[in-house]
Amino acid sequence: MFWVHASTQARLEEAFGVIAKRLKLPGIKDPKVNIFQLVSEWLSDENNGKWTMVLDNADDIDVFFPKRKPQDFRDKLSGSGSGTEPVALATYLPQSSNGSILITSRSKEAASRLAGGFKNITEVLPMDESTALRLLKNKLSDPSNEDGATELVTALGYIPLAISQAASYINAQAPMTIHDFLGKLRSNERADLLDRDADDIRRDFSASNSIMRTWQMSFEHIRKKRRSAADLLSLMSFFNPQEIPMSIFRNSEIMRVETKFKAKADEHDTNGEVDDDFSLLRTYSLVRMTATNETCEMHALVQFCTKAWLSSFDETEEYKGKFLTLMAKKFPYGFFENWENCQQLLPHVKSTLDDEPTEVELLKPWTKLITNVSSYLSVRGEDAVAEIAALKAVKARERILGSDHEFTLNSMALLASIRYYQGKYRESEQMNRRVLEGYEKVLGKDNPETLATVDALAAALREQGKFDDAEKMIRKALEQWEKIRGIYHLNTQRSMGSLARLLQQQGKYADSEQMTRRVLELKIKTAGKEHPDTITILNNLAVVLTSQGKYTDAEVILQQAIEGSKKVLGSDHPGTLVTMSHLIVLRTQQGRYKEAEKLGIEVMEAQKKRVGPEHPDTLLSRGYLVILYQRLGQWTTAEELMMQVLEAHTRTLGVDHPDTITSMGYLASVWRNQGRKKEAVALMKECVRLRTEKLGSEHPHTKYAKSDLKLMKRRRRFIR
Repeated sequence: MFWVHASTQARLEEAFGVIAKRLKLPGIKDPKVNIFQLVSEWLSDENNGKWTMVLDNADDIDVFFPKRKPQDFRDKLSGSGSGTEPVALATYLPQSSNGSILITSRSKEAASRLAGGFKNITEVLPMDESTALRLLKNKLSDPSNEDGATELVTALGYIPLAISQAASYINAQAPMTIHDFLGKLRSNERADLLDRDADDIRRDFSASNSIMRTWQMSFEHIRKKRRSAADLLSLMSFFNPQEIPMSIFRNSEIMRVETKFKAKADEHDTNGEVDDDFSLLRTYSLVRMTATNETCEMHALVQFCTKAWLSSFDETEEYKGKFLTLMAKKFPYGFFENWENCQQLLPHVKSTLDDEPTEVELLKPWTKLITNVSSYLSVRGEDAVAEIAALKAVKARERILGSDHEFTLNSMALLASIRYYQGKYRESEQMNRRVLEGYEKVLGKDNPETLATVDALAAALREQGKFDDAEKMIRKALEQWEKIRGIYHLNTQRSMGSLARLLQQQGKYADSEQMTRRVLELKIKTAGKEHPDTITILNNLAVVLTSQGKYTDAEVILQQAIEGSKKVLGSDHPGTLVTMSHLIVLRTQQGRYKEAEKLGIEVMEAQKKRVGPEHPDTLLSRGYLVILYQRLGQWTTAEELMMQVLEAHTRTLGVDHPDTITSMGYLASVWRNQGRKKEAVALMKECVRLRTEKLGSEHPHTKYAKSDLKLMKRRRRFIR
C-alpha cells in the first residue's frame, strides 16, 4: 500500500521518493535519475506483485497536466523551440493489471481526467445522519458522551472530516461534553475549532487536515486557476447559504465592472463567464445546484471558511461592500408586482438590517437597501421590524444627505406609512406634514411623490376623526391625480378609495357605496381581482353595506375579500384579520352567535400576537365581541371587555376620538342593562355631546346616540 500526497508537484515528487527508498530501488541516489519513471517502471512490472496506491488530494489538475503557454505553440510552429515539451506527470501513474490506484480529489475535473472519464469517478456525498452518528461515537473516547450528538453532526453537515475533527477536540479537552463543544462552535471560538487538525495517523503529518485549511486549499486552487470564480465564491459567502438565486449574478454591473481582477470584462459575455464560474465551484463541490437549477446553495461551514480565508487577505470589508452594492441594486421596492422577487431575496438581506456600515460610501447603498426591505416587510404585515429598519434609514440619510434630500424624504414617508399601519396616527400625521413640506420644496406641489404624501396625510387625519381637513386634502389630491395620471392609474384609484372610506366614516353611506363600487370596477380592470388594493376595496364595500343593514350582500362581498386576502396576504396578515373581524358583526346580526364568538376570539388572539393588544384593529375586534355578549346577555363579560377597550382607546387615541366615543356608548348600554341606569344615562349624555361636537348633529352615529339616550331613560333593559 502506497500513500501519495498529490496536492503539489513537490509533494508528489517527495512521495515518489519515499516509495523508491522503501522499495530500495537502484539509482535512487543518482541526482539525475527521474524518480517518477523509476517508481512507475517498478510498479508496472507484474513480477513485483500486487499493490495499491492512494493518490490523495489530487485537486490541482495542473500538477499532472501542465498548461502550455501561448509561446510554446508559437515556438513549435516556427521550429525555434527546444524540441522538448514538459512531460505530464500523469503519464507516470502506472497502468498495470497487478495494481490499482484510488484517487481522492475535491475537483471533478481533475478526478475525471486522472481516472479516464466521469464514468469512473464516484462522488462522495455527506453522510446520512445515522452514519454520521456512528462515526462520532466511534471517534469519541467516552462512548457515553452522546447527549447533543444529533445536533452536533447536523451543525457539521454530516461531513466526516469535520466530525473527526470535533471528536478529536472533545477527547483532548475531556471531560468536555458535546454540548460544551456546540457552545464553542456557535461562539467566536468557531474559527479556532475548525482550524485544528484531526488526529489521524493515516494522514500525512506535514499536510494539514483541519476542515478550514482543507477547504482553503481548494479556494487557493480556484483563485489561481480562475480568479473570477474565487470572486464569485467570496461574494456568495455573504448570502444566506440556502436558495441563492443565480439570476442575481447575471447581467450585473458589479460582476462586470466592479471585479477588479478582470481586464476589459465588459467586452465579454458576462453571463457565460458567470456560468463558467459556477461550473468550477460545483466541480470543487463548494456549491451545488438545487432541483430547479435556478438557485444554488453552499454549506454554512464552506461560507464560514470562505470568510475566514477572505479575512486572511484583509478582503472581508471589500466583498461585504460588493454584496451591499449588489443587493441595493437588486432588491426592489415593496410594490405588489415585486413581491415574488422581494421574497426570494429577503433571507439573504435580513442580516444587513442590524449591520450598519462604518464607511460613508457604503451607507448610501445600505440605506437604499434597508428602505426597500422595510417597504416590503411593511406590506407583508411585519411593521415592528419594518419600523426599526426605516428609522435607521432616516437617521443615516439625514446624517449623510441632509433632512431635505429627496432620498431622506422617501425614507421618512415610508416610516410615516408604517406608523399609520401601526395605528400611530398622530405620529404619522406629524411625519407626513414634515415630508410634505420637504417634497413641495424639492419636487414641487404637483409631483407624484408630493401628491401621494397628501393622500397619506389625509388618511392619518381621517383615522383621527378630523374629517373636514381630511376631505379637503383628499379632494385636492384626487383632482390632481386625475389630471396627471387619469382614472386608470392606481394612485388615482387609491385616492378615490380613500375618499369613499371617508364618506363612510362621515355617515354618507349611499355616496360611499356608489364611489366604492366605481373604484372596485376600476381596480379589477387595472390591477386584477387578486391585487391587494382590490381586496381592500372589497372589504370597504362590505363594511359600508353592513352599515346600511344590507347583510346578505355584505356577506357575499366579505367572503370574497377574506378568500382573496388569505390567498394573497396569508391567513395571519393584519389585513386578513381585519377583514375576518367584520364577519363577527355579520354573524352576530344573523343570530349565528356560536360562530361569531369562535371567530371573534380566534381573530382577537391572532391580532394580539401580530399587531399588539392595543392596536386599533385589535380593539375593534374586542368591540365586536362586546356587541355579541350583549346579545347573549353576558353583561359581566361585556362590561369587563368594554372597560379594557375604552381605557385603551382613551389612552392611545384620545377622549374625543370617534372610536373612543363609540366605546363610551357601548359601555353605557352595558351599564343600563345591568340596572345601573344613572351611570348609563350620564355616560350616554357625554357620548351624545362629544358626537355632536365631533361628527355633527346629522351624522348617523349622533342620531343613534340621541335615540339610545331616550330609550335608556324609559326602558328597563336596552340592547342595540
